[in-house]
Amino acid sequence: MTPTSSVPPRAAAPLDLPAYPSARRLDLVEDLHGHLVADPYRWLEDASSAETATWSDAQDALWAAYRAQAVPAGAMSQATLTARLQALLGAGFVSAPAWRGDRQFVSRRSGNQEHAVVVVVDRGRERVLIDPVTLDPTGTTTLDAWQPSKEGDLLAYQVSSGGTEESVLHVLDVATGALVDGPIDRARYSPVAWVPGGDSFYYVRRLPPAQLPPDERQYHRRVWLHRVGTDPALDVEVFGAGLDHTCYYGVSVSRDGRWLIVSASAGTAPRTDVWIADLGTTGSAAPRFVPVTVGLDAQTAAWVGRDGRLYLHTNLDAPRGRLAVTDPTDPGVPHWRDLLGYETQWMTRQELVDVTYRALGALNEVKARHGQISTRFASSMRSFLDDNVALLDRLDAAGNIEDANLLGAELVSIKEEADGLRVRSDIVKDELAWPVEGGRFHYCSIAKMLLKGRSSA
Repeated sequence: MTPTSSVPPRAAAPLDLPAYPSARRLDLVEDLHGHLVADPYRWLEDASSAETATWSDAQDALWAAYRAQAVPAGAMSQATLTARLQALLGAGFVSAPAWRGDRQFVSRRSGNQEHAVVVVVDRGRERVLIDPVTLDPTGTTTLDAWQPSKEGDLLAYQVSSGGTEESVLHVLDVATGALVDGPIDRARYSPVAWVPGGDSFYYVRRLPPAQLPPDERQYHRRVWLHRVGTDPALDVEVFGAGLDHTCYYGVSVSRDGRWLIVSASAGTAPRTDVWIADLGTTGSAAPRFVPVTVGLDAQTAAWVGRDGRLYLHTNLDAPRGRLAVTDPTDPGVPHWRDLLGYETQWMTRQELVDVTYRALGALNEVKARHGQISTRFASSMRSFLDDNVALLDRLDAAGNIEDANLLGAELVSIKEEADGLRVRSDIVKDELAWPVEGGRFHYCSIAKMLLKGRSSA
């Protein structure tokens, strides 16, 4: 045991700090959809006002004084924090390669680099295409996104400055590094979908601010077709008019250039609408879109594979997701065929543990309301959780058994132990079944049992 001293610790010297800056409160309350919301510091949202600047400067001065007096050394000192962050960030990273023709494109940052660079490997020779520090030696410009053309001859990239995330789009020639297009502004969060040949691409851009109310200038995106080297004012608007003004758009073009896919998500809502257009019948400037999933409460990602089929990763009627396929000429949900279907009877290990803990939480609520619950009931629930997790550990380990006979014997043993658990626990006595099918257990009945236990408690 570590001895303790009876001498009280010496009080730290008082800090000589400026007063905490005061902020005036507005008597501002708004009715937002039936809810009264107070916003007394709305004035601080105006970064250009002198009052906001004065308050912010006072905050900075207070922190500077505190840092100088309270943390000049030790774990929170600037030198210690800098060294620790450098050590943590020193590993760097390399992105997955994007192959276009014979060229390989990667994003890479070494441990001593502040920003990642885009590198091309061409015929075994490596060179840097984009370095944000070369573009801006002050280090305040960041590379937001990049996308090589399908042939690998051109590279579209987006940069923003000063932390604004207001991406500006440029295009460079991969062979020479020369700029061939841009700047194109208002391209924040914009994907780029190249049309084969590299003469044009689809992208997302906001409408000009002069056409919009001041409080909506960060919205009203559209999908445009841009011809490389032309004035973006001449771009063709192909999608987005009439939809929710908060929509974010995704856009992609199939490898063969025939299919254009556009997705839309209103704000941060967890749902996605998807459309597809056959460019082979309409041309790139006037695509006719056909709904894939529109107005459905689901998130869906769609793409056309090299085999010409439309693949869909969706949680439509599948909370944990499924993979479907269809002919892009018949893209609607009734024509989908599951490749990896959603199995409603299976629960993941974590879901099983989570639902069990939720049931235990419900028992505690019952106890709080009624003063007591059956000790045997609560004990058997906790025993069920512990024993079931132990069985799941054994089931996980069984997945590594290669010998079929040994695997079969272990699964039978696990099933017998599970049957013993079922008999022992009054809660699961009539509800819990453990059929072994392909090395997995049927957990749907567990969830039903837990819900029943919650309602009957």
